[in-house]
Amino acid sequence: MTFKANYLSKTFFIVASLTIGCTGSGMAGCGGDSSGSVPTVESDLIGIYALDSFQASPLDPNTNLPVPDSCDQLSDAPAAGNFLVIYSFVPNDTPETARLGAVFCSSVEECQDVASRAPDPIIGYSFIQGDDASGWTGYGISRTSNSGEMCVADVQIHSLSSEAQSITINTDTVETEFQAEIVGDEATCSNRAALNSLTPDLPCKSRLLLKGTRN
Repeated sequence: MTFKANYLSKTFFIVASLTIGCTGSGMAGCGGDSSGSVPTVESDLIGIYALDSFQASPLDPNTNLPVPDSCDQLSDAPAAGNFLVIYSFVPNDTPETARLGAVFCSSVEECQDVASRAPDPIIGYSFIQGDDASGWTGYGISRTSNSGEMCVADVQIHSLSSEAQSITINTDTVETEFQAEIVGDEATCSNRAALNSLTPDLPCKSRLLLKGTRN
């Protein structure tokens, strides 16, 4: 049997292209826009933030894999920029919806350029559901492999919260196992199936924690 994997990268924050149904409350852009204008996300968090801290749980220096049971052992880690810009964007694969995106940038000017172009985040965050009051949630797939007809995926769960002029983004990576989608002699591990297999009891494998203040 041929195995076809949706393998993206082990790089932190790689954003998967995920199409989620508009079934939950607070889903950004659900229902489309009958006026024909570009859909946008309603959020007061849109803006530029200076990074106050960026921390990560430890990785084994020999294998570069997460150290078991170490998600609470955070220490300072290098970030992809000194700033983070949050903006509304329309995904390339679902132009009828809008999402809240966030991208690292090295200067205010670079952040302004990103916001003006509003691209699909590549290395950054894509929040697909929530609101400012209760928080925003997004997902990324950092690893996908197979074991027979079963798939194994590392899923990043991004949680954005805010207080006054400050934001916190917590990213927990969990491992989930699910049945491959089999068509003929080909087995596929899809992003959608990985997300559908998530349960609240999955233990944290690694953690990233970002804090920032509106610039």
